[in-house]
Amino acid sequence: MLLVGAVALLVIVIVVIVCLVTGVFENRAEKSTLTLEEDGTVVCEEVTDFGADYYDGSELRSYAREQIRAYNDANGADSVNLERVAVGDGEAYMRTRYQSPEDYRQFTGYEIFQGTIAQAQEAGYTFADTFVSVEDGAKGDSVGSDQVLSDTEKKVLILRENITVTVEGTILYVSDESTTVESGDTVTIAQADGNEDATTLTYIIYE
Repeated sequence: MLLVGAVALLVIVIVVIVCLVTGVFENRAEKSTLTLEEDGTVVCEEVTDFGADYYDGSELRSYAREQIRAYNDANGADSVNLERVAVGDGEAYMRTRYQSPEDYRQFTGYEIFQGTIAQAQEAGYTFADTFVSVEDGAKGDSVGSDQVLSDTEKKVLILRENITVTVEGTILYVSDESTTVESGDTVTIAQADGNEDATTLTYIIYE
């Protein structure tokens, strides 16, 4: 009986290790998500349809590593880190960590800015948008830019990309156009007509 128990325990340990390695226990986004973490790093989780007839997971991983290596050689080690690639069921998942929004902007080409409202204004952003408040994790009333700009020390994330965005904090106001508030810290940006090639400059003000 002791031998049987030992074998069963060994099997359980092996299964757990395999699950950890393959990411079965890992929390991952179900759709493409950009997370701005408290330390300023940006985590991008890309979830896309994947044609296995054209590529495989190893090719995707090799290509991503080559691009990241070239960027880090020019901009400093660990500016960008590939954390996970998984391919299966016609879908590809890739998680990449960027040391700053500027690294994300340079590497991907997508416009992004993070800082205070005052810093954003100094950088040339006008906040000439239609804003809504965010209350209880949902869109609230329309607010004027004067209310949004009443405290220029509030944090703002500005980007031009169709993606779900999570910030470390509580969202106070968001651009009304092309946005859906998912919760108090998460907004999805998507064009109403479904055109993924079109983008809108989006402001997310939070604290």
